[in-house]
Amino acid sequence: MANASKTKGKSWEREVAKHLTSIYGVNFQRVPNSGAFVGGFNAHRATNLTPEQLLLASGDIILPRFLSHISLECKFYKDFSFETLLTQNTQLNSWIDQARVGDKIPFVLFKINRRGGFVVIPALVALSLRIDENTNYLAYTKIS
Repeated sequence: MANASKTKGKSWEREVAKHLTSIYGVNFQRVPNSGAFVGGFNAHRATNLTPEQLLLASGDIILPRFLSHISLECKFYKDFSFETLLTQNTQLNSWIDQARVGDKIPFVLFKINRRGGFVVIPALVALSLRIDENTNYLAYTKIS
C-alpha cells in the first residue's frame, strides 16, 4: 500500500506538470522516483551527468530543453509555519537547498492543505517580473 504523504506529493507534482503543459503547450512530466537525486546534499552527483541526464534527474518535473536552466522542487504538506517567514523558516530553507542543482535557477512550488499553492523564486528572477499591485508576495531571505 502506498504511503499517503508520497501519494499526496506525487499528486501535486502531476498537478504542476499538467498546469505547465497547459501554459507552454509542451509536455511536462513528473520525474519518476523523484527524491533529490542531484539536489541538496547530493549536488556532487550532477558533475558526472551529461546535460540530458541532468534534465531527467534534477528537480521533481522533467522540463523541456528551453527551460533546462531551471530546477523545480514541489512540496505538498499538511501545515507550514508562515509566521517564521519574517525571520527564518528552516523547512523552506531545506526546500530551497534541495532545488539548487549546479547552476540551475531554483524554483520551489509548495502547496499547504487549506492554504493553497505558493512559489518561491530567487530575488534576481523576481526583480525581472512585473508584479501586479494586487498580487500578494513576500521577499524572503535565506540565511546560509
